[in-house]
Amino acid sequence: FCSDLFKHQNEREVSEILEVIYKIPAGVIDKISITGGEPLLYSDLFTLVKELKMREYQVSLSTNGNLLKTNRDILNYVDEVTLPVDSGMSEKLEEMGRDKLQLIKTINNILKVNILLWG
Repeated sequence: FCSDLFKHQNEREVSEILEVIYKIPAGVIDKISITGGEPLLYSDLFTLVKELKMREYQVSLSTNGNLLKTNRDILNYVDEVTLPVDSGMSEKLEEMGRDKLQLIKTINNILKVNILLWG
């Protein structure tokens, strides 16, 4: 969960995040995007996502995909998984401070997600 409210702060309890979300009047939003850093590092992500789905929100998860294999159960509670593709050019990736092999890693993670979802 990213918001200016939580920017540059430590990990929040699920109850704190939900308290903010539930202050938004019903019908104003129907989709919540969870981004990061890496949201799969958040210890209570599964609890948060499960609660959001019980409240009938659409849930989008933006992840680099590296931890999806060990967190595959979360895929039962998200409507969308996005994996970033910052650039296909290794020079650009290096300029951005990314591993020059990031595109290959991202493609591998996309394949892993497809295997997790579709067997």
